[in-house]
Amino acid sequence: MGAYIFLTAAALSLDSFAVGVAYGVRKISFSRGGMFVFMITGLCLSLLSCAAGKAASGLIKGGIAGGVILTVTGMAMLLQQFGLGDIPLLRLISSPEKGDVDKNRKIDTKEAFFMALALSSDSCAACIGGVAGGNILLPLTVFLFQPVFLNTGIASGRKFSPEGSEKICGIAAGLLLVALGLGNIV
Repeated sequence: MGAYIFLTAAALSLDSFAVGVAYGVRKISFSRGGMFVFMITGLCLSLLSCAAGKAASGLIKGGIAGGVILTVTGMAMLLQQFGLGDIPLLRLISSPEKGDVDKNRKIDTKEAFFMALALSSDSCAACIGGVAGGNILLPLTVFLFQPVFLNTGIASGRKFSPEGSEKICGIAAGLLLVALGLGNIV
């Protein structure tokens, strides 16, 4: 169970890493207030997802529901990476520079709120399924992983400029979520 939670949280945080790389390459950073809002928004969404998952667990069999949600989330991420699906909130993930609305190379509190919504959308769906499947620690682990992956991505992006790293991270995350979801179903 610990490895499942760790792998799922890592897969759900790869998009944060990819966005961080894109920001680092473009020398975009988070203000302190922006990072605080990003973290608190992620936590609130994780807690709401946890509550929704608990409510759903009484209605549906958790393991299968969690697997289906993870699989669908992973497939949506893959479609987005290949330009076959357009989920408006996820546009910030495929074009992270759009998150810096005022173009000042600093993500402020309002921009951080919308970035947290975008980066947490897949996590919320998976956390609802994860909690329904009995993985109560999943939302909290995702909450802890996302800022770490984001900051690691920013630092990596400042040092390196890997061409296509955002797409690779998105594809890897999608494939991992599909695999974890199918493993839950079977």
